[in-house]
Amino acid sequence: MALSSFREDIMPLNQHPEQSAQMMEIRILPTPEMVGESAAGIIAHQIVHKPDPVIGFATGRTPTDTYRILQALYGDGMLSFRRIQDLRIFLKHDYGRCR
Repeated sequence: MALSSFREDIMPLNQHPEQSAQMMEIRILPTPEMVGESAAGIIAHQIVHKPDPVIGFATGRTPTDTYRILQALYGDGMLSFRRIQDLRIFLKHDYGRCR
């Protein structure tokens, strides 16, 4: 996805009249790249539209596409991280085990 298209994608997620802010949206995407693009758009939306957002980032290889896109948006001046109230980094060993 081109970075220029993110300007249009950074918009409210719950635009559909039947969706409430309480609903969780589940997206199934065909490629890891599309997952990264979608996640970057959601994170960028929160940073742009929510005052004093609290953001948590995971480490590891899975979110690297997401972080690459966020870094590019920042580098192009399309995204600022100044208003983030609290930034958390979660290391892999913090997750625990799924059983």
